Amino acid sequence: MNLFSYINPEINDDKFKDEEIDGEKKYRNVKKKIRRLKEKDLLTEEQEKKLRILGILVQEYENRNKGIPEKKAQPKKKKKKSTNKEEEDLLNREYEKNKDYWEREERERELKQKWRKEWQKEQEKRERKLKEEWEREQEKRERKLKEEWEREQKKKEQQQEEQHWSREQWWREQQKQHHQHQQRQQQQKQQNNNYNTYRKKSPEEKFCENYNIEVPQDIINLYRNYSTKKYRELALKYHPDKGNNNIEYQKMINNIKDIFK
Repeated sequence: MNLFSYINPEINDDKFKDEEIDGEKKYRNVKKKIRRLKEKDLLTEEQEKKLRILGILVQEYENRNKGIPEKKAQPKKKKKKSTNKEEEDLLNREYEKNKDYWEREERERELKQKWRKEWQKEQEKRERKLKEEWEREQEKRERKLKEEWEREQKKKEQQQEEQHWSREQWWREQQKQHHQHQQRQQQQKQQNNNYNTYRKKSPEEKFCENYNIEVPQDIINLYRNYSTKKYRELALKYHPDKGNNNIEYQKMINNIKDIFK
C-alpha cells in the first residue's frame, strides 16, 4: 500500500500495483528496469510514465529505510561537591580526637619494622654459620675421599708393577727356553751335516740335487725301477697342460728316460 498515492494519482493505476517495493530483491529488479529504460533512445508516453513512477517508488523505499537519525546521548556533567565550614570543623574535631590513636599505630609500625630488621639480621647470621659449617664438612669429606682414592691408586699401581715384573720374568724364562731349543736344533743339524758329509750319497739323492724343487715320490720310484708303462702314466699325470703342473717335472721324467735308454 503506497501512502503517497494522493500526491501523484498516476501511482493508483492497476498496472503499477504489482511493482511496489517490499524488499531488497524487488528494489534491485526495479533499478534494473530503470537502467534498461534509460538506455533506450526513444521512449513512448507509457514508457516515460513507467520510468517516472518507478523512480518515485525507489525514492520512497530509500527514504523509508533511512529513518530518523537518533540523537547521541551526551555525557552527564559531574556536579561539584559543596564544602561547608561546618563539615570541615567536624572533620578537624574528629582528627584531633583520634590523633593519639594514629600516633600509637605509627609507633607500633616503627617498632615492628625494627623487630623485622633485627630478625632478618639474626637469620642471615644463622644462615652464614650453617653455610660455613656445611662447607667445612664438605671439605673434610672431599679430603677423606681423595686420600682413599690415592691409596687405592697406589695399591693398584703396586699390583700392576708386581704383575709386570712377573710377566717380565715369565717372558725371560720363555726366551731362555726358546734359545736352548734353538741351540739343540743347531747341534742336531750340525751332527746331521757331519754324518751326511762322511756318508756316501745314493744315485737318487744325486739325481734330486740337480733340481731346485722337491722331487715327488712317484718320480723317485720311476728312477729306481724304470718301465715304459710307468713312464707313460707319469708323463700324462705331470703334463704341464694338465692341472697346471710345473715344467720341471716333465724334464725330470724325460731325463730319466734318457738315462735308461
